[in-house]
Amino acid sequence: MKSDVIILTAINPTKAYSCVKYLFDRLSSKHKVDLWAMVSDDSIGTYKSWGNTVHSFTSNVFGKIPKVRMVAMKVIGFFLCWKFRNRTIICHETYHYHSACFVKKLFPKTKLIHYCTEMYNEKSVKFQRDQLKYYKDHANDPDLIIECNEERKKYRKNLYKIVKPQVVIDNTIPISEISPFFDANHVNSDVPTIVYSGGCHNVHELDIIVEALKLLDFEYKAKFIVYGPSNAIDALKEQCRVINGSHIEIITGLTRDEALPHVAKSDIGIVYYDPEYSVNCKYAAPTKFFEYIGLGLPVVSSKNEPLVRIIDEYKVGIYMETNDSKGMAMAISDLADKQVRDKYRANELNSFKKYLSYESQSAQAIEAVFNILDSKC
Repeated sequence: MKSDVIILTAINPTKAYSCVKYLFDRLSSKHKVDLWAMVSDDSIGTYKSWGNTVHSFTSNVFGKIPKVRMVAMKVIGFFLCWKFRNRTIICHETYHYHSACFVKKLFPKTKLIHYCTEMYNEKSVKFQRDQLKYYKDHANDPDLIIECNEERKKYRKNLYKIVKPQVVIDNTIPISEISPFFDANHVNSDVPTIVYSGGCHNVHELDIIVEALKLLDFEYKAKFIVYGPSNAIDALKEQCRVINGSHIEIITGLTRDEALPHVAKSDIGIVYYDPEYSVNCKYAAPTKFFEYIGLGLPVVSSKNEPLVRIIDEYKVGIYMETNDSKGMAMAISDLADKQVRDKYRANELNSFKKYLSYESQSAQAIEAVFNILDSKC
């Protein structure tokens, strides 16, 4: 039986954007789905365990040569879109968007779904700006658009005059994915462990977190569980070398599943995206935010619109009042007391199970996707 759906992404979902994998899992319950992504050699074992319809753009000789990898992925992506003409193409972000829209134009029976987890604009890097030029003229080509929060859905609709159906799947995590790492007997420590889990890139401005740690006037431990360029990680290590005599641990090279046990043993989770940095950051609500909640860690976050909405509604943490290291230090200090963290933990576990897990958040959107897949052209 040949696959009737293909998901194309230019990222490594074992390290980030795990939502791609969760969508693949849900759709595979009723359809045969191919997933193509760019997976590094150190993650290939995890990737292969997902099933025999999962493929990596880097598994061929061209994909292993850095200077031609992106071009090769573009060419392979085009032929995959052509192969799935008159079937269903789910395009994550915009890297393969041009090819997918071109095939849909030639073969109108092709069903196209655009899965959006980023929001690019003219302030983005050149590569993203170039993709944006094409996207502006073809934003309404898909049959369905999946957004990762309500704020981005409204922003995209207004900016690009979207008339096609839009649905939302938050960047959360399934209960089944997080439950193996959840410790029901976890006791908040009098000496809290503060954790940041995620990318080590300029956009994350981890120096703000480091400077905030320096301002804390209570005993703590800290973990940075990061991936990214080696020079950025080396710079982080240098910044953390000596901070108030506290223990700072930097952990690298882990898949998301490997990182979760370290997160689960922590007490406070940090999410920081400068809302003024870009529109993408303004509307940020990353997977790590939901992972912290699902594991019972009260969150300290920057003042991004989706995060503020969720924190206010479900009482799962504190957002910074000022967008600097002092504001972050004040928010962390508000969670220094063990009893305060215990109250937040109870709120988080209840809210995650009832409202914020992938199962709860994605139900309507997944139904809409199945309606597209099952409809006759």
